[in-house]
Amino acid sequence: MLIVGYFLRASGMLLSSIITFFIFLLIGRVVISWLNADPSNPIVRFIVEATEPLLAPIRRRVPP
Repeated sequence: MLIVGYFLRASGMLLSSIITFFIFLLIGRVVISWLNADPSNPIVRFIVEATEPLLAPIRRRVPP
């Protein structure tokens, strides 16, 4: 039973870390959109490619 508790705690911490990282990526995407950063920059491309799977369905549902 103790092992299951450790596993659940570790899983929760991992999920929390992933969500926190993704939130920082979204904040970076917002800053990039304000600054018109160079789209050929590898960091900009990584941020755009990492956040696009979440933002594309939202963008389809929200009218322009």
